[in-house]
Amino acid sequence: MSTSFDPYHKWLGIPPDQQPAHHYRLLGIDLFESDADVIEAAANQRTAYLQELAAGEQVELTQKLLNEITQARRCLLNVDQKQAYDAQLQSQQPVSPVARPKVEPEAPTEKTSRTPSLLAGLGIATSVVLIVVLGVVLSRGGSPGGGTREAGVLLIRWETSQREGAVLEVDGESITILAEREFEVSLKRQPRFRHRIAMRRAGYKSIERDLTVTPDDHMVIQPNWQREKR
Repeated sequence: MSTSFDPYHKWLGIPPDQQPAHHYRLLGIDLFESDADVIEAAANQRTAYLQELAAGEQVELTQKLLNEITQARRCLLNVDQKQAYDAQLQSQQPVSPVARPKVEPEAPTEKTSRTPSLLAGLGIATSVVLIVVLGVVLSRGGSPGGGTREAGVLLIRWETSQREGAVLEVDGESITILAEREFEVSLKRQPRFRHRIAMRRAGYKSIERDLTVTPDDHMVIQPNWQREKR
């Protein structure tokens, strides 16, 4: 029996030869995906699935992956961070060899003279694009995203039929459970952006999780209740 358990492969379908996985692979979306709705939906799906697994035996591994999904989501939904990350990924992509144009001895002089000029022009254009990308990233400066919040926000998705006698605690403080199916909880700044959430309901196992939520994050929390064994 193998003692090595690979959560990336077993849970996210990422084989060993594709590890460590970049943000897009972690979320299971196309490389350089630009649609924010697609990124958000993929991150939420991964998060919900891993939260279900977190009630099992591999708590530490699921929490590790949840943190990585959170980091990937935060980076790809932040314009400045995504631009810098994409530029870094592009620089790591293997470069395909450029096929040399065939030289035809009898071709007119005008035709053969255009090839070097065209290649030189493409080279200059590529350099300009790279310089612009780096210029935008480096010139912005300051904190990524320019947000003014001191801490992130939790979006609690909790069916109203599952709340009788329930308790919600965030960082040790009791939180009022609003009547809406979805409601937000603004976090207070904590060291290293580490927060602890606890959800309790009579007759069900308590849910307690340590999460990393930065000021740029808007994290969805959806409890998956499991009955206590009698």
